[in-house]
Amino acid sequence: MLEFGFNNKYLIGVSGGPDSMFLLSELVKQKPKEIVVCHVNYNFRSDSINDQKIVEEFCNQHDLILEVKVIDPLIYQASNFNFEA
Repeated sequence: MLEFGFNNKYLIGVSGGPDSMFLLSELVKQKPKEIVVCHVNYNFRSDSINDQKIVEEFCNQHDLILEVKVIDPLIYQASNFNFEA
C-alpha cells in the first residue's frame, strides 16, 4: 500500500492512463493537505482528448486542483522534433 503524509502537499503528473489514475486515486484516499494535478495533452493521438477528459472528470469529482497544458500538434509536426523533449 502506498503511504503519503497527511500534512503534505503533492504535485502529480497524470496522463489519464491506468497507472497514473491508480496512483492518483491512491493518493486521494490518503487525504493529504493539498493535491495539484498536472496533465499535458500533446494531441499526438486522435483520442488524446479522452485522456484529458478522464483526468478532468476525476479531479472534478474529488475537488482537486487541475492544471492542463494543451499542445498545438502543428508545432511539432512541422519541425520533426521529439515533442516530449
